Amino acid sequence: MIKRALRLSVHLFAGLVAGLAVLLALTAWRLSSGPVSLSYLTPYIENILNTDHNRNFRITLADTVVSWGGWRQPVDVRVLDVKANAPDGKTIARVPEISLAISTKALWHGVIAPKSIELFRPRLRVTRRAAGGVDFDFANLATSPEGTGDLVAGIFADIMSTPNVARPMSYLTHVGMMAAEVDIVDERTALVWNASSSDIDIRRDSKGLKGEATLNLDGPQGKSEVSLIGTYDQAANRIDMGGSFDALNPSAYAELSDRIGFLSALDVPLQGTLTASLTPRGDFESIGFDLTGGRGHLAVPIAVAQRMGMLPLAQRVAIEGMHIKGRYAGLSGDWAIDDVTVDFTKGVKIFVPAPVDKAFPVSTLKARGSYSAARKRIDLASLEMNLDGPRARLAATIDARGGATSPWGDLAIVAKVGFGDVGVKPLMNYWPPSLVRDVRDWVDEHFLGGRLNDVSVDLALALHGGAISLTSVSGTMQADHLSIDILPPLPVLHDGRARATFDDKQFKIQIEQAQSHGMRADSGTVVFTKLSDPIPYADVHVPITGPLRNVLEFIDSKPLEFARGVGLDPAHASGRATIDLVMGLPLKKTLKFDEIAVSAKAHVKDASLDGVVLGRDLGDGQFDIKVDNGGLDMIGAARIGGVPVGLSWRENFKPAALFRSQFNIEGHAISMAQVRALSGGLPTSFETFLHDDGVTGTFGGHAALTVLQDGRKRVRAGLDLTGLSLSIPELGWRKAAGVAGKASVDIKLNDADKIGDIPKFSATSRDLKLSGAVHFDTAGGALKRVVLNEAVIGRSNLNGSISSLDGGAWSVVLKGPSFDFGPLWSRLGDQGEGGKKGLLEDLSYTVSAKIDKVWLNKGAHAIRDVKALFVRGEGKWKRLDVSANIADHKTFVAHVARKGAAARSLTMRSDDAGAVLRLLDYYPNMVGGTLAVDGVFDDQAPETSLSGTVSVKNYQIIKAPVLARLLSLMALSGIVDALNGEGISFADLNVPFAYNKGVIQFKNAGASGASIGLTMDGWYDRPAKTLDMKGTIVPAYALNSVLGKIPVLGTLLTGTEKGGGMFAATYRVKGDADNTEITVNPLSVLAPGILRNIFGAILGNSPTPIPAPVAPTPQNRAPPNVPKSRTSKPSAPN
Repeated sequence: MIKRALRLSVHLFAGLVAGLAVLLALTAWRLSSGPVSLSYLTPYIENILNTDHNRNFRITLADTVVSWGGWRQPVDVRVLDVKANAPDGKTIARVPEISLAISTKALWHGVIAPKSIELFRPRLRVTRRAAGGVDFDFANLATSPEGTGDLVAGIFADIMSTPNVARPMSYLTHVGMMAAEVDIVDERTALVWNASSSDIDIRRDSKGLKGEATLNLDGPQGKSEVSLIGTYDQAANRIDMGGSFDALNPSAYAELSDRIGFLSALDVPLQGTLTASLTPRGDFESIGFDLTGGRGHLAVPIAVAQRMGMLPLAQRVAIEGMHIKGRYAGLSGDWAIDDVTVDFTKGVKIFVPAPVDKAFPVSTLKARGSYSAARKRIDLASLEMNLDGPRARLAATIDARGGATSPWGDLAIVAKVGFGDVGVKPLMNYWPPSLVRDVRDWVDEHFLGGRLNDVSVDLALALHGGAISLTSVSGTMQADHLSIDILPPLPVLHDGRARATFDDKQFKIQIEQAQSHGMRADSGTVVFTKLSDPIPYADVHVPITGPLRNVLEFIDSKPLEFARGVGLDPAHASGRATIDLVMGLPLKKTLKFDEIAVSAKAHVKDASLDGVVLGRDLGDGQFDIKVDNGGLDMIGAARIGGVPVGLSWRENFKPAALFRSQFNIEGHAISMAQVRALSGGLPTSFETFLHDDGVTGTFGGHAALTVLQDGRKRVRAGLDLTGLSLSIPELGWRKAAGVAGKASVDIKLNDADKIGDIPKFSATSRDLKLSGAVHFDTAGGALKRVVLNEAVIGRSNLNGSISSLDGGAWSVVLKGPSFDFGPLWSRLGDQGEGGKKGLLEDLSYTVSAKIDKVWLNKGAHAIRDVKALFVRGEGKWKRLDVSANIADHKTFVAHVARKGAAARSLTMRSDDAGAVLRLLDYYPNMVGGTLAVDGVFDDQAPETSLSGTVSVKNYQIIKAPVLARLLSLMALSGIVDALNGEGISFADLNVPFAYNKGVIQFKNAGASGASIGLTMDGWYDRPAKTLDMKGTIVPAYALNSVLGKIPVLGTLLTGTEKGGGMFAATYRVKGDADNTEITVNPLSVLAPGILRNIFGAILGNSPTPIPAPVAPTPQNRAPPNVPKSRTSKPSAPN
C-alpha cells in the first residue's frame, strides 16, 4: 500500500517537473522572440508608481512589456510612454521608456515593488537658483518645470527611504538615466549649457547615495565629454563629487560664479579631473582640480585688470601647454594652488607694470600659492620661470587693505624675486630701468662681464588709486668671473667673485676676490648710497696686493696719476705692496676728476726705488702710505745709498696748501763713510769738510725737505752730533765722540736741486756754539757768503762774515770779544812742515779783523785791541797789517807789503820784545826790550824764503835752562845765579836770519850785556824742533870788549868773530830742542881769540852744515851726531 502510494507520488512529481520544464522552455522561446506585452500589469504598475505620493500630478503608462536577452541576462520589464499629467490633464513631463527591476526582497513579503528604475531618453533640467540651491525636474527649456521637481524629489526620497511593505517605492535602490538630454541653467549668470546623450546612474549604499554620470556637454567652445562620480553622505548631509573631462575650455565657464571668475584667464583646452563637496542646497564646500591644458592663451582680461585697479596688467600670451592642480574651499572662499606649470610659445614676453614697467621673455613657468578670502591675501609660495635662458623665481604675498580702487581695495605686495645662472650683461634685460636707475646704469656700464649664480630681491609695493609704487627693496647677488671697470681708464678688475646686498637706501657690492694688472684683491666694496636723491653716490673700497711696480702703475693710471704727481717712476721700482683704494663719486654720465674723492692706504715692504733721494737709490723700504685728493702721506724706513733711515713724506695736491711736498728723513748711528757715499753733488767746500779726517764716528738726526707751491725747495735738518769726533785744526778745536752736541740747518735749494742758500744754521756742543747763514750764487750754485752771527769755538767768541770775491778769492770780516789764533798761527806760512797742507794755505782771501782779545799760543797771555788786515793769494801773504796792545799796554805792529815786482817787505815793531816772543811761542825767557824785525820775502826763489834781521834792545834773560847749563860748564856760577834770579841784562841782540820751510838759519848773530856776551851761527828746524848752533860766550863782556878795540893786538887777543873777547869759550848746542846736548871747548877758555878757532877746529866744534831746503821728514830731520867731548847731560825742556 505504502509502496504503491510512494510510486504514485514519484510519478506525479516527475510529471510536474517535466511539465514545468516544457512550460519554461515555451516561455523562454516566446520572450526571446521579442518583447511580450503584459498590458494587464499596466494598471498595477501605475498604482505602484502613484502610491505614497501626494503630488499635484499623476503618472500614466501606455503599456508594459517583458523581454529576455538570454540566460545570462535578467528578465527586463519596461513601461512605455510614461507621462506625468497635471490635475487638468496637461502633460508636464514625459519619458519614452522606463525599465523596472522587481525587488526580490519585496516579493518575499508578498509585495511587487521596483528595485531599479532606468529612464531611457529622458529630458532633465538642472537649475541653479539665484537665491541658492539646485533643482532637478523633467522638463525642457521651453516648458514649465512646475510639479516635476516634486517627481524628482520624490524619486530621491524613495531611494533614500528604508524599505517598507506599505510603501513599495521604498524598495528602490537604483535609478538610471540613459541617453538623457540634460539642460543646465545658472540663474545667477544667466548661462545655459546642454548635455546630450548623457548617462546618469544613482545607487543607494550603506551611507547614502552613489552616482555616476557621463555628460556630453555642448558648451560655447564646442562639445566636451564630462565624466562625473559622486556620493551623498546622508549622515553628513554632504554631496561629494568627482569628474573628469576632455577638451574643456575654462574661459567659457568663468561666469558660473564670481568666485571663479579668474577662469576667464584660461583660454586653454583642458582635460583633467575635478572634485567637489556640496551641500544639498548646491553650495560648494570645496572644489579640487587637476588639469592639463594644450595650446592656447593665458590672459589677464581688461575687465579683470580694471577691477584690480591695474589696467596695465591686462595682456594675453600664447602657450603650448600647461598643468594646474589645486583646490577651492567654498565655505571660506580660500584657494590653494599646488602646481601651475606653463610652457609658453617661443618669443612670448610677459609685461610687468610700473614700477618695473618692462616686458620679459619667458619660456616656462612653474608656480604654487594660495588665497585667503578672510585675510584677503594672495600667497604666492613660489613661481619659477625660465626667462628664455636665465631662470627666475618669485615668492610674494598680496594683501588687500580696503578701498574702492579694486575688488580688494588698495594692495600691499611683498615679493621675493630670484635669478640664477645669468650673465651680468643679460641681467640688464631683466633689471627694470626704473628700479634704482642710476645704480643699474652704473652696473651696466662698469660690469663688463661675469655670471650671476644667484640673485635675490625683496620688494614691497603698494597699489593705490590704480598705480603701483615701490615702498621698499632689498636683496642679494652672488657672482663670479666678473670684470669690473671701476674707474676708466684704470686697469680692469677681472676674474672677480663678489656678493651684493642692497635695499632702498644703499646698494653694496662685496668683492671677495679679483685680479688686476698682475695684482690680487681678496676683498673690496662698492657701495651706492643716496639712492633716493637726484644723483646717487658711490663709495669704492678695493684692497689690492701685488708687486710695487704694478701697484704704482695702477695708481699712476689716468685719471689718478698719483705716482707721476709725486715724481715716482714705476719702471724703477720693486718690492711688494698692499693698497686700500677708496673712491667716492657721484653717479653722473659726465664726471670730472675733481668730483671724485679718492684716497688710498698702502703698505709697502722690501721696496727699492732708483734715484729717488738726491739721486741715490732707496732699498729695503717698509712704508705705510696714505693718499687722497688732498695729498699723500708716507711713513716708514729704508736704506738710502745703504744708509738706514726713517722716512716720512707729505705731498699736497691742493694749490691752496701751504706747501706742495715735504720729505722727512731720520737716521741713527750714521757713519761718516755712509755720508760721504751720499755727498755727491754737494758744494766743494762741503765735500772737503765731509772727507776731512777730522770728522769721524757716527751721528743721528732728521731732515725735512719742503717744496713750496711756487717750486721753491727748502731743507731743514737737525743733527745729533754726540757720536761724532770733530776737529777744526786751524782753530785748535776738537770734540771727542760721546760729548753731547747738536746742529741744525735751514737750506734753500735751487732749480737744479743744489744748495742755493742756507738762511740759518747752528751748532752747539760743550765748548762750541755756532749760528749764522750761508749764501750761494744763484747762477752757478757756488758759495757766495757765510754769515757768522755767533761763533764760540773754544776760547774764541766771534761774529762776522766770509764772502767770495771775483777770481775765487774770499773776504773774511771778523769781530768779537776773543779769538784763539794760536793754532792757526802755527800753520800759517808753514808750508810743508811735515804733513799735509792746511785748509787755508792754498786759498786766496782777505781777512779784516777787530777783536778785543787774541791768543797766539796756548798760554793765558793774549794781545788786546787787535786790528788786523790779512791778504793772501797765490800761496803767499801779500799784505799784512796788525796792531795790538800787549802786556802793560805795550804795543805791537806788523806789516807785510809789496816791495818791487818780486819781493815783499816784513816789518814788526814792539816796545816789549819779550812779551811778543812769548806770545808768538818762540822764546819764553826774555823780559822787556824793544823789538824791531825787518825782512824781505824773495818771491823769485824756487821756494819763497824770508831773510832779514831781528833786533832787540835793553832786555833781560831769565831762567834760561840751556844758557844756564852752558854757563855752568864754564864755571861761571855767579852769572848762573843771576840768570836764575833776577836775570841777566842785555843791551843788544842782533840776529841776521834766513827762513824757509820752517828752518831758521842764523849767521853772525850776537847778544851782549855787561855780564856776558854771545855769538851764534847755526840753524833751527822749527817743525822738527831740532837745532845745531855754535858760537862763543864771553864773560865780563864789558871788560873783554875793551881789549878787542886795540888795533892789531885786539884782534890777536879777542879773535876775528864779531862780539868776541880776550877771555871767552866756544860752545856747541845741538839735537832735540827739548833735550839738547851742549859742548864747551876747555882749551879755548884761556887762549887768546885767534887761538880759540884753532882749538875749536881740532876738537870738532864746527856746526854741521845746514841741510838743503827740502821738505822736512823724520829721516832727514834726525838730530846730528854730537862729537865726544865735554858734554852736559840732557836738560829739562825749555
